[in-house]
Amino acid sequence: MGKAQPLLKEFPKEARDDFDAKNKTPAKIEADKIKTSFEVTLVAPDEAVKLVQGRDGWADLRDRYQSHGITLVSRPGLDSDRTHALLYTGTSCGSLCGGGDLIFLTKEGGQWKVSNIANIWMS
Repeated sequence: MGKAQPLLKEFPKEARDDFDAKNKTPAKIEADKIKTSFEVTLVAPDEAVKLVQGRDGWADLRDRYQSHGITLVSRPGLDSDRTHALLYTGTSCGSLCGGGDLIFLTKEGGQWKVSNIANIWMS
């Protein structure tokens, strides 16, 4: 988290506080509202934990879902002007495989742009 600390200090406190408040509990994601150019399979957190536990857990996940990992995405934290957002994404692909990033976004000309990314963990 060391690399992220200076970036967090410079980012609007309101967006950081909103991020913290929104991400205290999991959100229900509606699959039909996700628009991607690739296939997404939603798995409940307890099911994901069960899948990867044990000796062959990650292999079982790959076989069952034809996936190399599990990706988590936070709810975005926004400032009141809705011009700054903070987001977390993390991917786990094995017991010693994965990483997580804080993504700092700013709205410029009506479009969200990544202003910075801080890797906060890697395995």
